[in-house]
Amino acid sequence: MDLDFNRLLGELGEVGEAFEELRLNAPPMFPGEDIERYTGGLWIWPTVENKRYRSEIPADTFIYSGRRVLIHRDAFFRWWLTTLSASKPPLPGSFGKRRPTRRLRKATVRA
Repeated sequence: MDLDFNRLLGELGEVGEAFEELRLNAPPMFPGEDIERYTGGLWIWPTVENKRYRSEIPADTFIYSGRRVLIHRDAFFRWWLTTLSASKPPLPGSFGKRRPTRRLRKATVRA
């Protein structure tokens, strides 16, 4: 892998380590249908196909073998890494506070 890839992995800390472990457990090339197995279930083939169709994933990530589409592991993981970011602290505010259910709101209006 190149220097930039390693720098990005280092910035992600523990997530980067887990990411690298996923990458190393995948073969250098694998059928697109197997993407779920090699990404720990984080990607499914229909989503990757949609992103490929919309050119969101670089073309050099895919190798064609007849009608089958193979994924070049390092190119895919390099692209995927560019979509990740370190976690950020939650925004202040009322996120996570549940609104009363409709039944509860009606009951308080009638009272």
